[in-house]
Amino acid sequence: MTVLVPLALGTLALLDAALAGFQAATGRNARIRKSPCYLRASRRGLVSGAADLGFPALLSAPALASSADPGARYAELAVAGARC
Repeated sequence: MTVLVPLALGTLALLDAALAGFQAATGRNARIRKSPCYLRASRRGLVSGAADLGFPALLSAPALASSADPGARYAELAVAGARC
């Protein structure tokens, strides 16, 4: 269960980023075949979201590594993530 919380939050964040990229591209293209443009915009949003997720991972990795009890610290972080 504790592994599921970060995976679920990360998946939702990446999906949100991809949809934000899609939304940014809608209505800005007068072409008939818009799917390549939408795919490119969704990909751009996904890459941006992945980069944004990397920052909290870089912050939490040293917190886990420097902790006296990494299992307890991870459980605290998972509880904090479950409250979101």
